[in-house]
Order: sequence, then C-alpha cells, then structure tokens
Amino acid sequence: MKKKSLFSIICCVLMMIVCTACSMPKSNGSTRNVEENKVTTAYEKVAEVAFTTALPSREVLATQTYLDDELKINYARPNGTPNIVYGDHGDEVGWVQEALNLINDKDMVVDCDFGNSTRSNVKDFQSRAGISADGAVGPKTIEMLVAYASGNKTFPVTTTIAKAIQTTATTTKKQYTYTTTTKAQTVYVAPQTQAPKKNTVSGNYIANSNTGKFHKSGCSSVDKMNESNKVPFSSREAAINAGYVPCKKCNP
Repeated sequence: MKKKSLFSIICCVLMMIVCTACSMPKSNGSTRNVEENKVTTAYEKVAEVAFTTALPSREVLATQTYLDDELKINYARPNGTPNIVYGDHGDEVGWVQEALNLINDKDMVVDCDFGNSTRSNVKDFQSRAGISADGAVGPKTIEMLVAYASGNKTFPVTTTIAKAIQTTATTTKKQYTYTTTTKAQTVYVAPQTQAPKKNTVSGNYIANSNTGKFHKSGCSSVDKMNESNKVPFSSREAAINAGYVPCKKCNP
C-alpha cells in the first residue's frame, strides 16, 4: 500500500515538471538550452526514483517467504489443539487443505472452509496413513501430514499379480469360461472337449426306464441316457409289450 501511494506521488510530481516545462516562456540561445537541460535532468531523476521505489529488486522477486517454510505453505502450521473439525473456518483449515494437496497431488480448492470435500480427503489420508480415520485433524494427524508432505514418509506401493489363482469371479458364457481377476483382466479358457459316450448296453432297441420310451440303438437320445436307465430289446414288439412307447424322433 505504501509503495502504491509513493508511486502515485512521484507520478504527480513528474506530471507537474512536464507541465512546467511546457508552460515556460520561449527564449533564444543558451538560456533556453540551460532550462531544457534542467528539466531533462529533473525528469530522469524522478523517473529513476519512481521505478527503483515501485518495483522490487531481482533478489526480492527471487525470495519468497512462507508462514510454513518447511512445506512452502502460506498458512501457519497449526498444532491441532483443539482438533480442527468439520464446520471450522480459518487459516488452520487452509493449512490442512494445502498439505493434503501436496500429499495427494490434487488441486482441491483452498477456501479455508472445512466442508465435505475436506473431511473426505482427511479421512482418506488418515486411512492410508494407518491412523484413526475420524475426519478430525488433531496433533497426530498434523504430525502425519507434515511427515508425508515433506517426503519423510511415503505410502507403501501395493501391487496385484494377475493370476488365475487370484480370481474373484468366474462365469460361464457361450461355452467359454470368463475368469475376472483382481485387476479386471479377463482370461479366456477354451472349453474342454468331451469324448462321446459309448453305449455299454447292446440291442436293436434301447428303452429308457425313466421316460418310458424306446429308441433305435443309433438314436442320438440313447447317448444322452443314463446307463442305469437303459433297457435293451431285440425287437420292437418286445419293447411295446413291455409297456414302452416309440420315440417320435427316431420313430422305431
């Protein structure tokens, strides 16, 4: 504020000098040259003072101080007593938000307001840091925030090896087994081909004791029968006399 006021005053003085020079009566010869030189010299001095006073030096521009210099945060570090909790407002909340952004590499709005977003991020950090995830920022949480934001502590890296043994869900669809791993990767396992069943019961006609129907020995339904349900017959009449009805597919 002081610099701005000083700069304004210098500008006013500069304008007065320029106006004075313009209103000076015209003269000839050396007198006019002397007066012009005086005005030019005064202008240069005022301009030099204005720019050197209003603009900071390179050293000042290169050096910036922080209230929390260790973490380069523009808010003073709180001690957590009393706890900083949901609904709080102020610089302490701003420090917590800045620290969380450093740790999580996020761009959470730093508004010094402990709202839902801040509480959610605090709980997430507490859980990852292995401390009580109650959403309240006390001395222990601040200690952990400093440790992780400064790089003195780092979170463990967890990796998951995608193997068929580590599957979480398995479903069968269109004769292929889709095995979903913990990394949401899918392994396609071709179905196993089964050898065709062989008839161990011989006869011209095979009846099914479970369905009450009899078939030609070469009927595809015979291969699907349970071996214990197969009843062989040498003739069609024998099967009918036994109470079986003919298959409508093979029409024996």
